[in-house]
Amino acid sequence: ERITIPLRGDMVCDDTLLNDSVQLKHVDLVEEAALRETIAALHSEVWRNDMIAELDSIDAQISNVEVKYRAIREWMRQLLVKIVDYTTQHRHVLNEAATILGLALWEKNLSECHNMTESVRKRAECRVVCGAETVIKNVLPFLDLPPHTFELNEDDEEDEW
Repeated sequence: ERITIPLRGDMVCDDTLLNDSVQLKHVDLVEEAALRETIAALHSEVWRNDMIAELDSIDAQISNVEVKYRAIREWMRQLLVKIVDYTTQHRHVLNEAATILGLALWEKNLSECHNMTESVRKRAECRVVCGAETVIKNVLPFLDLPPHTFELNEDDEEDEW
């Protein structure tokens, strides 16, 4: 048998639906397509591989345990903790890259501004006209994650699921 559930720990309750007499073989997530799209957009291959392994691990986990709802809850908690962590790290890397790109464009523009670097005002003018804002605005959207949001509640970080 298979079930499809949302990626929320409070949706899996301690109930006879998922007891050991049920031959549950597969768990699908309602948000699985969005989750896989987000995973595919992550910056690091290590992060992508870790998330795919975690996402695909539930079927093997539930075949080896009697109390299936606990295994499903723990799996969902792990998925949420990891995807929130990896998306946060991904955005941090993008912010760093945008800063470096902006500084590189400013430096290039400064070198083209002959003898203007003596004045603070002139340096600021060079920064404004260096084009970094336009380039960043047009480059970062291709590197950003899809608009799907995966959030942890305060309870999700604890073992109270």
